[in-house]
Amino acid sequence: MKEEQNFLGRAKTDSPAAADNGTAQNGTELAVIWTTVASVEDAQRLAGGLLEQRLAGCVQVDASVRSFYRWKGQTQSETEYRVVIKTLAELQLEAMRWIGENHPYELPQLIVLPVTDASEDYAGWIAEQVNEIGN
Repeated sequence: MKEEQNFLGRAKTDSPAAADNGTAQNGTELAVIWTTVASVEDAQRLAGGLLEQRLAGCVQVDASVRSFYRWKGQTQSETEYRVVIKTLAELQLEAMRWIGENHPYELPQLIVLPVTDASEDYAGWIAEQVNEIGN
């Protein structure tokens, strides 16, 4: 039986992160939220607001992507910008609520991806960013 490995190629038992639930050994459980917007300006506004509210430790805005979907009975194709939000699992609902209230779309994409492994240092850094008050 082959030993399961983490993203660093280490055996899961030797990993600095707990493998089964996205919790680093320091107890920090992460969540990643994806959404999309129509403009870089909207993406930057959401990113800035999430960081300002301490609902995310890091937000990435991807280069434009092309989305194909059905909306109100019509096939659509639009250029969008993917916004990837890294936060603590305990803040994901609050972050999703804030995004929903501040998102320009009538029905925004809000998808939470499971984090199955994370380095202890990175998970700790995300936790520091959302927990620092007044810095």
